[in-house]
Amino acid sequence: MNRTKPKQVVNVKDEARKMLRASIHRVLSSSLLTSRASLAHKLGQSFHGKRDLYEALGYPQLNEIVFEDYYGKYRRGDIAARIIDAPVEGAWQSMPEVIESVDNETAFEKEWSELEKKHHIYSTLIRLEKLTRIGQYGVLLFGFSDVKTKEDMAKPVTGKVELLYLQPYSEGNATIKSWDRNPGSERYGKPEVYQLSYTEPGSNAKITNDLLVHHSRLLHVTEGLLESNIFALPILERIYNRLLNLELIVGGSAEMFWQGAFPGFAFEAEADADLTATASELEDEIDLYVHDFKRYMKLQGIKVNNLSPEVADPSKHVDVQLLMISIATGIPKRILEGSERGELASSQDEGHWNDKLENRRIYFINPFILEPVINKLVENKVIAAPGSDGYEIEWADLSAPSDKDKADVGKVRSDSIKNYATAPDTELLIPFDSFLEEILDLDSEKVKRIMDAREKQNETLIQDDGEGDDDLIGQEGGKSAVPATSGENEGEGTGE
Repeated sequence: MNRTKPKQVVNVKDEARKMLRASIHRVLSSSLLTSRASLAHKLGQSFHGKRDLYEALGYPQLNEIVFEDYYGKYRRGDIAARIIDAPVEGAWQSMPEVIESVDNETAFEKEWSELEKKHHIYSTLIRLEKLTRIGQYGVLLFGFSDVKTKEDMAKPVTGKVELLYLQPYSEGNATIKSWDRNPGSERYGKPEVYQLSYTEPGSNAKITNDLLVHHSRLLHVTEGLLESNIFALPILERIYNRLLNLELIVGGSAEMFWQGAFPGFAFEAEADADLTATASELEDEIDLYVHDFKRYMKLQGIKVNNLSPEVADPSKHVDVQLLMISIATGIPKRILEGSERGELASSQDEGHWNDKLENRRIYFINPFILEPVINKLVENKVIAAPGSDGYEIEWADLSAPSDKDKADVGKVRSDSIKNYATAPDTELLIPFDSFLEEILDLDSEKVKRIMDAREKQNETLIQDDGEGDDDLIGQEGGKSAVPATSGENEGEGTGE
């Protein structure tokens, strides 16, 4: 007798919701791609499409620029590399501290510190951040110990594992292979499996291999998100045209100098000169002069006229491009030029830049890079879990004065105090404690310590002066303050 299997109960409303979500996702994705294609087609067009500035100026359309173009600009471009590196290196100029308790070192703090030193985690995250800024995203591969074969990389992480290595990848070497398309999943619309391209150790660098990796073994990092949660706008995208302009200006100025440093010549034949027989000799002479650095030419019946070159200064044109790049990226122009520690950098530029770096630490590095890395290590039991109060990430204050700044300020204050002490009747004009607080801008606690030290020093001086007076009084009374030796007393008694 055959048993009838119970029919699966299907919730019609839930199925309808899932279908609706999937439809909306397809519509939004389609409209987004369509709008981007339309935008790329219309960029640079004016006069109702009769004029295309991008085509006339040699700029590529938006959909023609790929990751390799941005990566090439970073590798070969001076300003492009500065734009990518400056915010990263500025924010990471001091390493953070991960703290759970201020009283004593916890197991979580100890294990994290040891792991960071072993794998140089902070240095790896700096590399990851730079790769992320070049393209639309970057990923960090966690090399966990549960992997025995390459096929295991495509499976989720299982059980307690150890961290064997960390490896950052750029968008160019980390392709999204499949997506989570389940509308009921927390990861709906997010990558499920990635395909990483890598070079086999010891093999030819031109031969790459592909490796499928499950998302649980990776950290996906993006910067500059708008509509998409996965693909960010590349940092170099909005200034790509300016970078092309800089190459034309700087490269053109070099060519202009090269051509101008070696002036041209115009060879003018005299009226009765016959160059038929000497044409080949003339060509040979010119060839020797130009290519063999022979500094004279043997010419007959020919007059040589110099062509005056025109060499222009490109600095103003470069400044305009740098100004536009500074506006678009938010990097102060002086800092973009690499002079943030030099005399050219104003305090306003430096203060504004430090504020941006502080915000970058708080609103990007902590929540999207450092905390996810720590949490993934805790989740997979690589390090001990923190207590119920969690942990904090503390960074050194970027606005804190350097040792040289402190020394300079100390010298200025010392000179001010010296002038105050040597000037007559300054105590009547302004009391010393008011001078310290109002003029030298010291806080009340420091002022109190200085005043207490001053009072104690005055008491010591008064006491020393009193002891000196007693010595004088003893000598005036005919009694020595220092007891005389027996020999001296005997000498005085015998009259010797």
